[in-house]
Amino acid sequence: MIHYRMVLFAMVFWSAVPFLLPAEALAGNPFAGEPLYMRYCKNCHGAKGRGTMANAPDFSWRGFQNNGLMMGDRDLTMRILRGKNICPSFQGILSEGDVMNVIAHLRTLR
Repeated sequence: MIHYRMVLFAMVFWSAVPFLLPAEALAGNPFAGEPLYMRYCKNCHGAKGRGTMANAPDFSWRGFQNNGLMMGDRDLTMRILRGKNICPSFQGILSEGDVMNVIAHLRTLR
């Protein structure tokens, strides 16, 4: 009976862990996202995320509410995969995991 309770506790505990962690802990790997960002995003958004083209958001400035990072990971993933305005769609080029890694890298830019 004790063994059953321990197993049940472990199942409940580990299934709740994702809800106990901060959202940043569930994001992708910024180290894996950096080379993807440099390959696909740097030309328009700049190596430091400051934007090199007109209307490209400045990802390094957290105070700017329209920098693109003010939305959640899910919405940002959909924007990257679908594209918007001059930014192309990366559907079929980057996997959802790749996009999450790029987003994690974006959130490290200062």
